[in-house]
Amino acid sequence: MYTDSLMAEGPVSGTFVLPGAVRDAELSQPGTSIRLDRKDMKQIWSKDPFQTGGFVVQQSVEERRPNHLNRIVIVVDTSASMSEWSDEIREAMRSLPPQFDVKLVFAEADDAYDNIPIKNLTGYGPEEMATALRSASFVGGADNAPALLKAWELAAERPGNNAIVWIHSPQLLQLKPVEELRQRWERHPYGPLLYSVPVTNGSDEIEKRLDGINEVKLVPRMDRLRFDLERLFAQLTSQTTTLEFVRSSRKMDQRLDLTNAYQTSDHLARLWANDEVTRILTARDQSLNDAATTLAVRYQLVTPVSGAVVLETAEQYRAAGLQPVEPGTVPTIPEPEIAVLMLVAGVFLILLTYVKYRARRRGGCVV
Repeated sequence: MYTDSLMAEGPVSGTFVLPGAVRDAELSQPGTSIRLDRKDMKQIWSKDPFQTGGFVVQQSVEERRPNHLNRIVIVVDTSASMSEWSDEIREAMRSLPPQFDVKLVFAEADDAYDNIPIKNLTGYGPEEMATALRSASFVGGADNAPALLKAWELAAERPGNNAIVWIHSPQLLQLKPVEELRQRWERHPYGPLLYSVPVTNGSDEIEKRLDGINEVKLVPRMDRLRFDLERLFAQLTSQTTTLEFVRSSRKMDQRLDLTNAYQTSDHLARLWANDEVTRILTARDQSLNDAATTLAVRYQLVTPVSGAVVLETAEQYRAAGLQPVEPGTVPTIPEPEIAVLMLVAGVFLILLTYVKYRARRRGGCVV
């Protein structure tokens, strides 16, 4: 985090504290982040309390080279708010391999899906795309949905693994329906991956409409836009490796060596189960939905095929025909209002005790 207002304190019983104040202006910046040094611990495990028979879940951190892509389609939002980012986008484009199959689509105002001007499409390499971006007009508010549809077609027309990189400002209003774009992924499993790269934080209506599509990935912002894009392009073109979590469920037996692994909480079991539910649903086979639902319910997960109901009293659960889970199996964090109430009550009790003590010292009484 780029601020001097936070000061790290030493660990106490495994707890790390970073006290201080962060201004709203800092917190809203996409590159604002807290980075921690990771322990040299590549193996962790936990007991799986949701399975019988003594199962454990293991997690390792592995260095992997992403699958090679055959084509990348870059969609650039040309709204007026994007003009200040054009130089960084252009410099990041120049980091792409010269011979890589890359196409550029501009999301412009009043674009129609069936009639995106040919001038908005460039596929002659990074330098040519950078030149095209230099001459782009950043005016008004652009609807990104038609350009994303065009990008999906361009990415899907070439066989193999392909991706769309969408560089945009948050689109607060939905100008054209997004259902057709969503249906492309719903009807074509394992379609092109969409990497959403927002230049600033904010709610985006297109992202909301695409929620639940596993092929849609939000790229975390941790640095300047140029550097984040360069890292993404390097990963997509197999120029660099990435660190990935690999989780597996195994039965605890003598062949399982956990000597150098760190034991953590049973949240790891939930993470493994969430991976499995996602894997099952990615196939988009309706006959497998029951298996995904059963797994999600067993591990108390909120997924596209499962939900959560929170009621206040046992009578309400009985009236709804529901059975509440054991309290100890659900992680809970006190609400801020409850914490404040407890603090006020504690201060009141301390003051009351102090007043009684002073009254006894003076020979008075307290009612």
